[in-house]
Amino acid sequence: MTLSKKGAALVLAALVSVVPVTAVAEILPVGAPAALPSQGTTMQTTNVLLAMLASPAPLGGKDAPLSSGLQKICHRSTGGCDGSATNELSVPTLSFPSARGQVIFEHHWSSGDIPSSFETPGGGKAATRFADGKFRLATSADGRYKIVTDSETGAEVLDILVTRADEARTKTHHTEVEVNIPDYWTKGRFMIPGQRYLLEYWRKNIDYTPDTEWEIWWQNHSMYDSSAEKSRNPSVAIEGGRSGEVLLRIRADSKALSYKKNGRWTYTRDSKYDLGTNSSSSWELWQMEIKVDSTSGALHLWRNGSLVHSEEGLPVGYNDKNGPPWSFGWYKYFGRSSVDRRQAYIGPVRVQKL
Repeated sequence: MTLSKKGAALVLAALVSVVPVTAVAEILPVGAPAALPSQGTTMQTTNVLLAMLASPAPLGGKDAPLSSGLQKICHRSTGGCDGSATNELSVPTLSFPSARGQVIFEHHWSSGDIPSSFETPGGGKAATRFADGKFRLATSADGRYKIVTDSETGAEVLDILVTRADEARTKTHHTEVEVNIPDYWTKGRFMIPGQRYLLEYWRKNIDYTPDTEWEIWWQNHSMYDSSAEKSRNPSVAIEGGRSGEVLLRIRADSKALSYKKNGRWTYTRDSKYDLGTNSSSSWELWQMEIKVDSTSGALHLWRNGSLVHSEEGLPVGYNDKNGPPWSFGWYKYFGRSSVDRRQAYIGPVRVQKL
């Protein structure tokens, strides 16, 4: 029996809906996601159902189709989507691969970027922008921010620290900074829906141990169209798991107005993927190609140059006029936590328009 393209797509959609998210990748490794210049690798289409379809064009990049009508996904908690082992960076350089798009934002930290008031919990509330306006506090943060010299690389980096005492004092649990690109992003804070971006940064979590309470390291939240949507979850997040794993969370809602039912948001998508174990006190380069579209988006994620998640044509984000901002640091709730502090070094940050 030969399935039509439409029939095969329906079968694939059914598989995605019934298979646990951590297992989906083993069923649907597909296509040829955009490889960074340093990789030069592709994945081979091996799934029998996908073999019934016409070979898709390479995913990602400015020449790729924005919507092929086929939902494609690959995910690996260990190794890369191309079958390679996860890269280990024995000597991190805190540099980026050659650009493959228009660089619209890049920052390397230096002394003077952070006002001294930011070293005091809550001290940056009044001065929300810093580093010549390139960054802003994502909220009234409770943590401490300063520029330090990383002993491993000799580079100046942003040190972000939050403690249980800080949270209790300020009654908040945000310690994040947000990229601000006033000349391109909408109002300086928000991505343009439908546009592809490559978000890149270096990060090192200091003396990290797993914890039972939730935390977020990276998030693309949302700019709600109605105040009724104000408490929605981030549309995309990289989180610290409760067993030492790193998780990717992707949410979407195609409805014009998101709403709750029985106290829970009724998103059209809420997916979670295991990205492998956390590397404590080791530098990691995180790179995310993203197209925010509540019906047919794209998201490709590299960890130290290894493609660990790749999807095209699935919904990413909410049905909002403006796209989400990008923030990183710690969104940490201590509560019944087994730890009393979280600390991370943030290296260079770059954004490309693809």
